[in-house]
Amino acid sequence: MTPKTAESLRLKRGLDRGTKLRRLRVAKGYSQSELSALSGVPIQTLRRYEQSAAPINGAKLKTLVSLCLALNCKVDDVIESEELLHRYRAAK
Repeated sequence: MTPKTAESLRLKRGLDRGTKLRRLRVAKGYSQSELSALSGVPIQTLRRYEQSAAPINGAKLKTLVSLCLALNCKVDDVIESEELLHRYRAAK
């Protein structure tokens, strides 16, 4: 079993939910290094966001846009803070 397959099974079984960013990355079938290469975001930064060591809610706009373009998603798909999401959606 490949690491990606194992990770997908854990997610499907609800054993390892992780951050929104991590779930999106896994759903797209990217490793952290692949997403780093596609987005231009350093792999150490991705790891910190996925491990919640650094809040993605405080990421630079350039970083968020780069990740969202690579994942083909919207910014509000990766934001974790419900308060920030509410404010973001209300401003649209």
